Amino acid sequence: MITIRELIENKLLSIPPINQVLTVDELKDGGRFEQGGGVYIFYSEYGEPLYVGISNNLSKRICEHLHSKKGNPDLIRYTSIYPRSYVTVFYESDKRYQELYESYLIAVLNPRYNVQKTGREKL
Repeated sequence: MITIRELIENKLLSIPPINQVLTVDELKDGGRFEQGGGVYIFYSEYGEPLYVGISNNLSKRICEHLHSKKGNPDLIRYTSIYPRSYVTVFYESDKRYQELYESYLIAVLNPRYNVQKTGREKL
């Protein structure tokens, strides 16, 4: 069995291309991602990875991160202060691949607010 570390070190996993990008401002103004499952990444307006997640309903889950108790509270606070941050998504319906891509991207990008899966201290 291959590990995430081996995937990273040997560059054995290719990430699908980004299908859609919306800013937090666009999302708050009613912009939505297409229906479907996949992987999403929140970035600061300067391109710093903030949070990587997966969902079978990307549009709903991403909106939860903007203003719901189901969202990451640190990410909710950040995006309310910095509305020019943005979200990228790529679609993948297979839950196993979603989880693989999520783990890989968290390990490679080390996003600020994925504290449970990175072992980082909360900022």
